[in-house]
Order: sequence, then structure tokens, then C-alpha cells
Amino acid sequence: MDDILERFEIHDFFGILLPGMTFLILLYFMDFPLLRDEIALLSQTFEIILFVLASYVSGTLIQEIASWVDDKLINLRKNARGRFFFDNSKVFQGAELTKVKELVKDLLGRRGSNDTEVTPDGCSAVYFMCKAHLENIGKMDDADKYDAVYEMSRNFIVCNFFVLICLLFMMWLTSGCEGSCGVIMIYLIISTPIFGHRAVRYSKMRVRKILRQYMDLRNTEKAKSNGGLQG
Repeated sequence: MDDILERFEIHDFFGILLPGMTFLILLYFMDFPLLRDEIALLSQTFEIILFVLASYVSGTLIQEIASWVDDKLINLRKNARGRFFFDNSKVFQGAELTKVKELVKDLLGRRGSNDTEVTPDGCSAVYFMCKAHLENIGKMDDADKYDAVYEMSRNFIVCNFFVLICLLFMMWLTSGCEGSCGVIMIYLIISTPIFGHRAVRYSKMRVRKILRQYMDLRNTEKAKSNGGLQG
């Protein structure tokens, strides 16, 4: 139960709360109409609680939209888990890629077959086999950390998109752009491609981590089995 809560907290903070907070803070600094009017609250503590709750709700909406965009349009996760077998994926390279290909063919029951016979669906099936094995023995902590960074990066891209829409609205509303709007625009221009690069990289890193851990465990189990037979 503690492991589940730890993973939940990691994904909650990086994937939901942090993008939601960033979205509200940027809206505040651009003097957005819904946030610029001061509201008399009971206490500063209540104000902090309200901000955290609003951030969580905003972050949840951002995450749901980002998940839909990823699943239906971009397919970052799908490509990472379905293309790691192929040379141009750059998930694995050199001798390690050869070992991964042997693993995939072995788990799919296609030992000795050509590479062209392995499809992205087959790669995904192998990925989920390895992932399920690691989950069953509680070895997914490191991979989940990569996934948390991936979700954060992906969600920040969607967050930036909505901030841009609000910024353009403010520029239209005020017939110009104040200093804070210019700073926010620079932030969006610089941060969006960085988050995009990190999302691609960490989606591949998670797949690489899962496959590597599975292969290491498999080799360890084989070594123990061979040692037991010799004994």
C-alpha cells in the first residue's frame, strides 16, 4: 500500500499539481480577468488551501486533455513501446539492440525469424509482458519516476498551449502587451520545445528501463537455475 501511495504522490505532484500551479500563476501575472480581482478571504491559510485545490483541479483537466492528445494524435507512449525493436527508434543501439531483438523473438515464440516479422503490436505485447512481470515483483519504482517526468513534460506542453490562448486573449482585450505578457511569451517560446524534447526522451527512457530490468532479472534467474542444476 505504501508503494502505491508513493507512486500516486509522485504522479500527482509532477503530473497534476505542478502544471496546475504554473497555469494559475502565469494567469495571475498576466492580470487575467478571472484572477485579477482581489477576493476577501477568511485567512491566508484558507487562501493557500483554495490555491492548491484550484491548482489540482486545473492540473487534472490539463492531464486529461494531454492524455487524450497523446493517445489520439501524438502517440508518444505508443511509439516508444511499439518501436523500440527497430533500428531507427534509438531506444536501444548496438549490441544491446541485438539482445533486445533476441528477447522479443523469444517471448513472441519467433526465435530465428526475420526482423520484418515483428510488428509494433508485437513489441507492445512484449513491453506489457515485461512491465507486468516487474509490477508483480514490485520493481517498477525507477520506471515510474521516468513516467512521472514524462507526464509532467507532456502536461506542461498542454499547459503552455492554454496559457498562450489566455495571453492572446489578454493582448486582444488590452490592445497591446505589457511587460509581464512579454516575459510570459518568452517563457512559452523557450520552454515548450524543451518540454517536448523531454517528453520524447523520457517516454523512451521508461521503455528502456523496463526492458533492461526485465533482461537483468531474467539473466539472474537463469544463472540461479543453472547453478542449482549443477549443484
